[in-house]
Amino acid sequence: MTRPVAELGRLSVSDHGMAPAPHGPAAGAWSRRRWLGLALAVAGVQLAGCGRDESSPAAAAEIRALAALRAASLANLDGGTESLSQWAGQPWLVNFWATWCPPCVHEMPDLDRLQADFPQVRFIGLGIDSIESMRAFRERVPVGYPLLEARAEGLDWSRALGNEAGGLPFTFILDASGNLRYRVAGRIDPEVLTAQLRPLVDTAG
Repeated sequence: MTRPVAELGRLSVSDHGMAPAPHGPAAGAWSRRRWLGLALAVAGVQLAGCGRDESSPAAAAEIRALAALRAASLANLDGGTESLSQWAGQPWLVNFWATWCPPCVHEMPDLDRLQADFPQVRFIGLGIDSIESMRAFRERVPVGYPLLEARAEGLDWSRALGNEAGGLPFTFILDASGNLRYRVAGRIDPEVLTAQLRPLVDTAG
């Protein structure tokens, strides 16, 4: 069972394990498009309530990564792009995943059920994968939330947000104000996520 975060700034680690980060030439090619330039461009975006010393390097990297993610435009599986800023003002659940990651694939039905239970929360799947692989996967395993192509930029973001090993899956929750409320490395526990999401929905309602 997933251990919940006792205080913001700690990372919950799932007992169900993770798939390791990709390596080799493909991962290196993905890394050429870094998030740093975009992060610096939007570094002025304030993400209040992170509950950490913003002067620390880790906290500063976290703030930059969240700002870059919220300002990003990523390819969807239907040939277009999605600007994540369109979902500002909603709680978010962001799941980093890949088709080659068994724990990611196993937890997707649970995430799909949760997004149906919490329609006020914007679920986003960020694939460390190619559009082609994700599109073929969606044909076999339909999900009701957007799957977007993040590639190596997604690994950079997840590491800055506390997933230092870069393994998958990695999931975090933001409240409607953009505050980081929960994060877990490894396969999710639906009961724990339900407990994390319900107060956000009750507050919004």
